[in-house]
Amino acid sequence: MSNNLPQTGATSADYQVVVDASEAVLDQARTFVPAESIVKDDKTVTDLETDRHRMRCSDDTSQYTNIENLYLAPGTDEISLIDSMRDAYLADGWTRNPSVAEQEGAEQDPTGAYVQTLRDPDGYGLSLSRGEDVDGTHILQFAVYSPCIGNPTDKSDTWGLG
Repeated sequence: MSNNLPQTGATSADYQVVVDASEAVLDQARTFVPAESIVKDDKTVTDLETDRHRMRCSDDTSQYTNIENLYLAPGTDEISLIDSMRDAYLADGWTRNPSVAEQEGAEQDPTGAYVQTLRDPDGYGLSLSRGEDVDGTHILQFAVYSPCIGNPTDKSDTWGLG
């Protein structure tokens, strides 16, 4: 699909195509987490007219991004969830970018963010990581990003840039 995305003259309808595909990536990722393990589900982008959702790729192109934080019930092993998700995506043809630690020849620290960055053959990306809320609640974070698409010509230059 990404090979067919307009790089100039795109409209908000074209942009909506990458939004829908990106949101489908988030929906699929959420299915890996048992419902009883999720205390709260918090998405950054819920309204394209008011929320920040575009990241510039160039002067003429941008990509859709969204972050979803799943606040987990006590005892949920987010590292195990991340590992099983990563392995399933790799088996489905996605590729993985090595972490900063791995690029430096070390293993990732599972007590840190444990970031796993994946990309599908169409250019959609998904980053999986772990964290902790101020109250100690463990968080599983999904960040999705689309391939680059031409900036919507029927919206203001600052639309979605927040």
